[in-house]
Amino acid sequence: MVRKFRELTIYIIAMMLYFVWPYLTQFIINRVLVSDTNTIYLTFASNMVVSLIIIGIYKDELEGDLFKFNEHFFKNIFYVIKWSLISLAMFLVVNQIIYMLIPNINQENTNIILNMFKDNKILLFINTFIFYSVVEELVFKFPFKKILSNKWLFIIITGFLNAFYTVYFTSTSKLSLVLIIPYTILLSCFSYVYYKKDNIIFPIMTRIIYNLITILVLLS
Repeated sequence: MVRKFRELTIYIIAMMLYFVWPYLTQFIINRVLVSDTNTIYLTFASNMVVSLIIIGIYKDELEGDLFKFNEHFFKNIFYVIKWSLISLAMFLVVNQIIYMLIPNINQENTNIILNMFKDNKILLFINTFIFYSVVEELVFKFPFKKILSNKWLFIIITGFLNAFYTVYFTSTSKLSLVLIIPYTILLSCFSYVYYKKDNIIFPIMTRIIYNLITILVLLS
């Protein structure tokens, strides 16, 4: 009982850090007269600080799962590449259908990230791979795996929560909220991989490869 309470407290702290820290940092930055370049560096530094804290919280679990992943490294890499491509294909198909039905919809979340780091591709890659791949998988997947025992309930709820957070807080119109649908499908694929393998490294690696493909395409 004490152990479960301790774990729950740790999960809550990690989630609160992830949700509150960026807005707190942005609030402070907005009240300090800094250049656009310094704003980018401060935002990046803030993301890395909260990333290191959350990774530190889950350090033991990450080390254990990484060890298991490396035992059959090449086999597991092929598996995550396969699911990265499946996830990407499903996302693109549903996204294309939405664009056909609503031509003037805008991918605001992606545009915000690209515009923020457009002059520094290295920071874009680091931020995408660490903050959006590692940290989001830890926050939106790891705690819920211990709470939700039903397979499809876990997959759908974690996919939707991550998609809702991704789209809702960067949306400037109600119309763009429809993008929660393709993002839920995409992120539910990562949840499926985690549930199937019971190893947090699998969805992290799947998401890193997916993000690598999309960033390279968008920057080309």
